[in-house]
Amino acid sequence: MTAPQTMTEVGQLVRSAGRVVSVDLPETIADVDGYDSVDDSTKTELAGQTMLLPRRLSIEQRRTRLLDRLKHDYGIGHADVEFAADGTIEYLAVGSRPAGIGPTLAPGSVAVAIRADPAPDASPGDAVRIWCREGDSLRRVAGGELRGVAGDVATVAVDSDDARRLEADDTYRLVTLPRSPGTERELVSVLRAAPETVITRPITAGDALDGATIDSLPVLVIAIDRGGLDESGQLALPAGETRLEAGDVAYVLGRPEALRRLAELEREDRSGEPSPTAHPQER
Repeated sequence: MTAPQTMTEVGQLVRSAGRVVSVDLPETIADVDGYDSVDDSTKTELAGQTMLLPRRLSIEQRRTRLLDRLKHDYGIGHADVEFAADGTIEYLAVGSRPAGIGPTLAPGSVAVAIRADPAPDASPGDAVRIWCREGDSLRRVAGGELRGVAGDVATVAVDSDDARRLEADDTYRLVTLPRSPGTERELVSVLRAAPETVITRPITAGDALDGATIDSLPVLVIAIDRGGLDESGQLALPAGETRLEAGDVAYVLGRPEALRRLAELEREDRSGEPSPTAHPQER
């Protein structure tokens, strides 16, 4: 027997031994709602491609293996895949997020590299005050959050207005504060770095989500913009029995597949299928 010479021949040999199964990706690759789009060239390369996966995997294990392949082989940040009962792929959507520190910054803040001497035990995430020397005294320049240290250079996240007061040629002293950064900034940073994403869903009269309870949805509702509840007009982390009303704007957190289920609930309602209250929450 002649030994296989190419990767294609190796794949055919392994497949014939019954150890792997072929999985064909759809010809149309969609975009994941709420995430940055993947390059068209990458989606074109993926469309219709055949991937080999171990045969004795459950559907959920196949999903995990496929998502890992997409991430490591193609640089896909996020994907939503739907398998049929027979193991074929019915739907695939992909999305990406910018790498680096930018996606973790809260609105209105920037990251700046400065010459500084943070405390030896300071670590990323610490709240700091930035001081500079003026003659024999120190002047407070700004407050921020330490993001990293390399030698005598520290990267700090500060308000964009404060960044204008930081000079490239100056050396600063960082004082670590005995508290964490503001709750709002910390929450935004965590959400932007998490696999989930936040999108808004306006509620109109008579649509699928009008009257639906929070705990009946396949996503986490982190806030509702509704006038009259308090000074800001927003209800944060509403209780599960809270019902959405026409005129609300819901801020929902979920993975790609959960956001797609939410869109499917809306389509089902328009076609006369069961309303969202009939679906358990899956986050």
